[in-house]
Amino acid sequence: MKLISLRFVLVSHIDPPVFDALQFGQTVVFDEVEGGIVSRYAILQDGVATHGALAPTLTHHQEGFGRTPTLVTADRGLHSPANERLARDARVGTLVIPPWGTATAAQRAWEKERGWHRRYRWRVGIEGQISSLRPDYGLRRCADHGLDGLDWRVGWSVIGSNVCHIGQALAT
Repeated sequence: MKLISLRFVLVSHIDPPVFDALQFGQTVVFDEVEGGIVSRYAILQDGVATHGALAPTLTHHQEGFGRTPTLVTADRGLHSPANERLARDARVGTLVIPPWGTATAAQRAWEKERGWHRRYRWRVGIEGQISSLRPDYGLRRCADHGLDGLDWRVGWSVIGSNVCHIGQALAT
């Protein structure tokens, strides 16, 4: 399972000088399972850190698939000691989330292992999913108004992406 977070721009009328100095938008977290299927997405409220998104993701995966994921990967935004404990308590097989800052000697030794590199390369597919969702499904900028419009746009984009991935899998 991969966790992907994107930031979308929702802009109301703002004077141009002010617009350049501020960042606007909502963070959207996607849960991707094997085959590029997005099993869940969540639009985070303003000020909510992405590292709090792991608990609902694990709960959703356990309820939907009846088991704990064997591999959880994400970008640095989800790394925290609390998430490491949460994954360990949930009996996740392997957690591949690069830490912030300088790694400890134990982390560096673990990251040099062949298995960690293989799993880390699988994590890199997150960037491919982001590259696909943004231009192909209209998620570069949300043209709809408000959080309801963003939710509508993201939901239909996920459905379109999933249909394409399922079609590609059935064609092979």
